[in-house]
Amino acid sequence: MHFTNKTLGTISVKDSPRRETQPIHRSSSIISSYTIENLSISKLYTIDLDISAQWIVSSMDKRIFLCDIEGEIRIFSYSRQFRRQALLTERFHLSVYRLITAFTVTKDYLIAFETDTQMLTLHTHHGALLKRLLFPYEPSMIVRCDFKTGNQIWTCNRTKRQCYQFQLNHSQQQIHVIDQLDFTKSISNVFVDPISISTDEQGRIAVHDINSTTMDRLILFTTKENQILPLQFIFHDNKILSSRIERISLVPNQPNLLIVIHAPEYSQNSLREIVVINIKSNPPKILHRLTEINGITNFDVTCNNEFIYTTATPANKRLPPKMHIYTLAN
Repeated sequence: MHFTNKTLGTISVKDSPRRETQPIHRSSSIISSYTIENLSISKLYTIDLDISAQWIVSSMDKRIFLCDIEGEIRIFSYSRQFRRQALLTERFHLSVYRLITAFTVTKDYLIAFETDTQMLTLHTHHGALLKRLLFPYEPSMIVRCDFKTGNQIWTCNRTKRQCYQFQLNHSQQQIHVIDQLDFTKSISNVFVDPISISTDEQGRIAVHDINSTTMDRLILFTTKENQILPLQFIFHDNKILSSRIERISLVPNQPNLLIVIHAPEYSQNSLREIVVINIKSNPPKILHRLTEINGITNFDVTCNNEFIYTTATPANKRLPPKMHIYTLAN
């Protein structure tokens, strides 16, 4: 079995509090169209939903995929070129035995994992069941990484401190591991606790670490170097103990940007913040905070400088779940 070279020993860890917030430097052929001065966030559309979507994949060309824990799928047609709000085009139910605990979409497949049965199911984009496979890797999260190659995914297992990359092919009896990140050994005497993972079209891999020794960190693997970015600057000074970072995402075609879902008072209410960060400034700079009082069930970013997130129905109101589409505009 062959694994590409993502040696943890090459990660650069900064020790002093001041130096910890230095940016992650990486040369890139993509020149960002945004600067700190001209980046803004504006809402494009809000769409009522008939399911409480736990997963959203919007990085596919001209489509948005939504899935709930019971396997209900909604597919929307959407592109900024259309200059109209997303339109529901397909709705169906996946063939699953139990509740879905992880979901994503690749070029050819809808992919669902059920913890109770330890089964991974591959479906067509129209819902037809192609393959059901035993999957002992127990992913807490699955994300697509087939921006340039077909049908590859990364999974994250917090309990085993492992992340795996797989090549999917429904005509084969097994799923092949093609890469892995092994966090079972400590880095600078700190054990990484990987809770989530994100990838982009440049092949970068971002792992969200919530170990109990340090505050939240982002471990960024690139083709040039691997570095750690502490994330304590996201927390409000008076709410550090009650805050929690729920999700981190790289932004396709914008290597300087990072989007974070932040819960300022996680145990007290459903208020969430969407935080946009320039990780190439010195130090990393928060560009915008967008507040969502109804909580966020999940979010994703498109390849056209937009982010899309879903909210659940407020407990005390007869309101449908929502999908909100925002643009990062200059």
